[in-house]
Amino acid sequence: MSVILKNPSSADAMKADKTVQNVEKVVYKAFSDVGKIEVLNLFALRGTYPKDVMEAYMAGTDIVGKENDSAFAWALMQSDYVVIAWGGASPIRSSLYDIRVDKVLTMINVPDFSGKVYRKIEKGSDKYPFHACYWPDNANFSVC
Repeated sequence: MSVILKNPSSADAMKADKTVQNVEKVVYKAFSDVGKIEVLNLFALRGTYPKDVMEAYMAGTDIVGKENDSAFAWALMQSDYVVIAWGGASPIRSSLYDIRVDKVLTMINVPDFSGKVYRKIEKGSDKYPFHACYWPDNANFSVC
């Protein structure tokens, strides 16, 4: 299973942050057959706050990352399920955010990907799914 978030804050390959811990807790309750969760991010740039991503972009930094799209392609091919959970654009400029969201949604919707895409039911939308940091313990998911 892959879960797609906005950007990494303090989490990395060795340490989970609050959002990743919540993802693990909720996903393992909602999807009992999942054995592994791969966390992906729209933007590879690490920033404690999403405003850090926008500030880095304004300073000329590549916020998507050179390897991010290939990491997406690899993870998606390994996943039976994908949960989208990146939230809204704020404070990242909407035009910039929408370009990246559209690119990721296109990657998910390729014919080679046979998995199902989910998001939290009660809040958010298919384009701006409810951010995983705010999922309650008993989150319900629907197929997009």
